Amino acid sequence: MSKTLVIFALAAGLATAQSRDFQFDVATIRPAAAFNPQDVLSGKLTLGVAVAGNRVTIHYVSISDLAATGWAVKPIDVKGPAWIGEQRFDITALLPEGATAKDMPQLLRSLLRDRFKMVAHKESKETQVYALTEARGGHKMKPSPELAPPPPPDTNPPEPDPAKQTGPGMTVNGQRMDVKQTASGPNGTNVSISGGNNGAQKVSVAADGSMHMEIERLTMAELAEQLALLLDLPVQDQTGLSGSFQVGLDMSRADLLGMMNKMGMLPPEAQAQLAKSAAADPGGAVLASVSKLGLRLEKQKGSVATLTIDNTEKTPTEN
Repeated sequence: MSKTLVIFALAAGLATAQSRDFQFDVATIRPAAAFNPQDVLSGKLTLGVAVAGNRVTIHYVSISDLAATGWAVKPIDVKGPAWIGEQRFDITALLPEGATAKDMPQLLRSLLRDRFKMVAHKESKETQVYALTEARGGHKMKPSPELAPPPPPDTNPPEPDPAKQTGPGMTVNGQRMDVKQTASGPNGTNVSISGGNNGAQKVSVAADGSMHMEIERLTMAELAEQLALLLDLPVQDQTGLSGSFQVGLDMSRADLLGMMNKMGMLPPEAQAQLAKSAAADPGGAVLASVSKLGLRLEKQKGSVATLTIDNTEKTPTEN
């Protein structure tokens, strides 16, 4: 639906992680249940990484997701067999003494090497990219409203319990996001989303499967990351704009199917349909909406960090 459904890359490891070989004290890995959109309506959907004290819970992630966070690359820049983005796992683990959430990249690298026998290498490649820049005359986006001061952090918050949620929504990376269907009819469906780092979001899905999304809070780096999921090339932010903005995006049905495919959420039987519907002009609706924001996407050469998985097992070693 938006970048919030994607597993967000965490911060780089602390200096202590560079001098110590951190590994999870205990890690249990199990196959995740199949993605069910009805879980959003029932409030049971939990995605991503949550850290509460020394407890780590990771829901519905692929090997590709874990590798992207572990080696600090974008999920779409992880190269390997197709199944690394298709198989999904739930993981529960305990942080070792002295480790924090900021050590997650190294912890995940160790987990992948130990439990999946992963061998991978990271490199930078020159390739064709889209450069996201301001159009002549400047951008047309409104700055995001100022955020209220955050409450004092809870040093030992309880893990969210989806079974106790009373309304429709999902928990993404430990943050509750409430989902409300505001209208539904023959012309489409309107949904509002509140909570999470990107603020309020309004989604309108037309009868033909196209979507319009209004996002209250998005940095240009986040916009570039979102656009990369919808387009045929990597996107690099070269706007020079700081802060967050209110952003509207239009996506065709083919754009959405392509994004789901890149995120490993498109069933195999739907991939032939994707190839057929996206053959004409990938990202056409997206390019038009970027132009409305007073921004441009220009093809040029750029350096992209990629991670190539040379070898990995499909099934982790026993818990």
